[in-house]
Amino acid sequence: RTKQDIYLLRTTSDEVDLGVEYLNTYRRERAKLGINTYGLTPSTKSAIERLDGDEDKRMLFHRTLLPPNSYTAPVEIDIYGSKSAFISFGDTQMAIVVDSPPMAEAMRQIMQLLIAQLAKA
Repeated sequence: RTKQDIYLLRTTSDEVDLGVEYLNTYRRERAKLGINTYGLTPSTKSAIERLDGDEDKRMLFHRTLLPPNSYTAPVEIDIYGSKSAFISFGDTQMAIVVDSPPMAEAMRQIMQLLIAQLAKA
């Protein structure tokens, strides 16, 4: 809804509750709107395949692979517009969305710093 770029830190603990087709539709619609996604994602087989193929380009997904076992918390972090979302997976699934422009900007800058540092590695 914000129609602004998204930054995300993906966890290996996420579970696809919404269904693959829903997620694929969401990704296609997001790309049609010109929304770029900057993702720090685990180095899984599917992430590497998407990075090496053209799917990430089509979906405007700019992927930076995390070193193995470097992020193991069962929480995904998403930053978009003035919002920061923390999505917890595991025994208790919950999400917290903080709508604060300064906090979102701080989280966005942290993500940009991480992406830049990992690109140098």
